Amino acid sequence: MSEEKGTEVLEKFVSAMDELVELGEDIFEDGKVDFSDVMHLPKAAPILEKLYDVWGKKEELVSEARDLSWEEAAKLLAVASK
Repeated sequence: MSEEKGTEVLEKFVSAMDELVELGEDIFEDGKVDFSDVMHLPKAAPILEKLYDVWGKKEELVSEARDLSWEEAAKLLAVASK
């Protein structure tokens, strides 16, 4: 596994988690979860697909997270704050 490949997996994970948080904010915008939130479900499919993809590479993800450099951490924070 190359270091770049591992970073890509981490970036994909961080990006998907960021999108999931945004989806959650959209759903809870009115302070409750009800039938009107069904309109947000189509947005969940691509996010869950990304997370499923990354879960299949969890060994890579954990390995890279253990050896994360400051530069890589800063790059991930930039991805998360988009």
